[in-house]
Amino acid sequence: QSNRFMLEPLNWRFSGELSIDSESLTIDIEGDEPDAPGYWVQPRTTFGVEGNVVWYRTGTTPSQKLDVELTVGENNLEALVVNGTFSGTMIAPLVDGTYGLFGGLRDAPNGAIYRGNDAAFVWFIVDNEAPRIAAVDRPGFNTMLSEEAWKDLQFELRLDENAQLNASTLRLHWSLNEAGMLGNTYVFDNGSVPLEILGERRNGDSIPVRCSLDLDGLMLPAFRTKAVELRVWVTGADRAGLSIDPIFNDVDSPLRVWTLQQRVPVYQLSDIEMKPASDIHQGDLIEVSALLINTGLADGEANMVLEQVESSGARTRLDVRLVNIGSGQQETYQYLWKPTRDGSQWLELSIVNGPNSQSRTVLVDEPRSEGLLGTISTVNPVLLGIVGLLTTGLVALLIVGLRREEMPPPLRHSAPVQTKAATTIPAPNHGPYGSSAAPDSPGENPYK
Repeated sequence: QSNRFMLEPLNWRFSGELSIDSESLTIDIEGDEPDAPGYWVQPRTTFGVEGNVVWYRTGTTPSQKLDVELTVGENNLEALVVNGTFSGTMIAPLVDGTYGLFGGLRDAPNGAIYRGNDAAFVWFIVDNEAPRIAAVDRPGFNTMLSEEAWKDLQFELRLDENAQLNASTLRLHWSLNEAGMLGNTYVFDNGSVPLEILGERRNGDSIPVRCSLDLDGLMLPAFRTKAVELRVWVTGADRAGLSIDPIFNDVDSPLRVWTLQQRVPVYQLSDIEMKPASDIHQGDLIEVSALLINTGLADGEANMVLEQVESSGARTRLDVRLVNIGSGQQETYQYLWKPTRDGSQWLELSIVNGPNSQSRTVLVDEPRSEGLLGTISTVNPVLLGIVGLLTTGLVALLIVGLRREEMPPPLRHSAPVQTKAATTIPAPNHGPYGSSAAPDSPGENPYK
């Protein structure tokens, strides 16, 4: 027994068409996904390539060994296909630009035909220019940051990148240093905050980025009375791995430096008042007073100096004292001034490294007269000295002259000589009643 079947004519088909499976192709570059459609690389970057060769019609892998050739720019890779798989290492071009990765069969056997299209498997962007800081918009340049602006301080910058920035690497670094010191000197505190790109643009000559910093929380009370400055610099890279230009943008040479407002005493002096303000003489006691006000945010010690200034320019320091004054307080400065010279004079009250105040000009007269002593005291001391010397000389000459005068010789003692007094005979009275003469006539008065 037998069966018979009528078979229609069979069309046997054979295809030698091969292709590189683009979906199986992987690129091994550090920091990038292996199946990305494109890569940013630096010149002469080495990367690995792996993929499969399949039958174009069925998608199955051939068992025969084949050779493939991959090219990127002027660099190529010749790889052996084993069990449909190939792998190798390639080098990116040297010149900046965009390059595609192309491939095909090398020395294909008879009957084998490569059916891949002319499209690139992946693209490589060769970047040799590092990103840089284009501008710092906020805070303003070379300004002092007041204490009111420390809370959530906003920073706005612009970056310049010709390829594409790697947003995840951008950071703003900050440091609180002692003001006025060069280099990375004593640091009160430091840290960093991430930078955010405004918008979706990752390349261009003015890419805006921003961040905020709570400087008010970082400035401890102990820091606020010191001279502190804020230094900032930016780090980051583009997709090719090129770091932001560090010239004038690192810890030793920061991008920007701002002086922070320091809690220091701020002094104000009122005009100098004198009592009495007129009719001033040498030796008078004058009450000098002025008002000292501290308008600063910190307590202070005011080193005050009071000077007497004459019209000739001569200065005499009268008083130096240290006055402790709290923030927002005021103190009254007082001094008793006793003028020692006559003429036009005024007083100047100053604070070391601070303001000063000046009184009005007063005319100091000669000392007040107090009788003879007061009159003598008004005489010029030089003239008094000359008169004293002359008087002393005259007295000395008088004493010397008296000592040289000759003394009379002493008298000799002798016995007394007794002499007899001559006996006088009284003359007889001729007139009546003892009169010395007799009247000439009877009518004459005998008592006349």
